Amino acid sequence: TLSDVRIAITALAPTIHRIPEAEALLEGGEGGEAAIAAAAAAVAAASRPISDVRGSEDYRRHLVTVLTERALRAAIEQAQS
Repeated sequence: TLSDVRIAITALAPTIHRIPEAEALLEGGEGGEAAIAAAAAAVAAASRPISDVRGSEDYRRHLVTVLTERALRAAIEQAQS
């Protein structure tokens, strides 16, 4: 069971801040794929990426979803071992 879940974004918004909506989706659960996907979507929704020559806002929002899912899976796997 996941507890004390903390998720923050850094380079995806004007300031570093936590995403309590994403944390709540994982808190007390087992960290299944549906919860991970929902938390990643909440992080993407809370992010405020810019568009520039290196990537569009849409691309960066997609990327944060993928990277958040990977990070959550890795964190859960590490906690289980």
